Amino acid sequence: TDLFDAATVERMLGWLQRLVQAAATEPSLPLHSIPMLDEAERRKMLTEWNDTAHAVPDATLVSLFEEQVRRSPDAVAVVFEGEQVSYAELNVRANRLARVLVVRGAGPESLVAVAVALPRSVELVVALLAILKSGAAYLPVDPEYPPDRIEFMLADAAPACVITTSDVMADLPQTADAFVVVDDRQFVGEVSAYAGADLGVALGS
Repeated sequence: TDLFDAATVERMLGWLQRLVQAAATEPSLPLHSIPMLDEAERRKMLTEWNDTAHAVPDATLVSLFEEQVRRSPDAVAVVFEGEQVSYAELNVRANRLARVLVVRGAGPESLVAVAVALPRSVELVVALLAILKSGAAYLPVDPEYPPDRIEFMLADAAPACVITTSDVMADLPQTADAFVVVDDRQFVGEVSAYAGADLGVALGS
């Protein structure tokens, strides 16, 4: 009685009864095929409790994010170790990186590999948004994987480029066609020269 009330025990007893009855009636039936719930319980679990239907906007994650940027550009979007980035700033940084990725071959039907095991940072959020804005998908690459596995993943996916940092890049197999090293001083200067406006329909615009 410290753990269960009467209703719960009765419900559990019903499960046990159905299990025993099914086992006695059809002894060759696999355990996973034995129905332990009665029709009322099954309907409640699958229909009533799972009644989560609600209207979903016909929009992409990028368009929803950009709409939020327009609504509250100065609101804080990302906080990391004392650093705060507004929606407007995050959008500009993602747009600039997205343009770099497009120039380097990223886009619809292409795959950009991202080392997702990088230390959590604002740049990780920027990178993921930029990839989506470029129209590409991304492949999470964990630097802690064995080198042979990482080499196979990159060779198999043939990504347009690999977004990483200088520290992580040192441990990655140099099999990718191009690396985007977000903390490289030269790259930081390069990406800052790109326009920060939303890419729009024409990805290269």
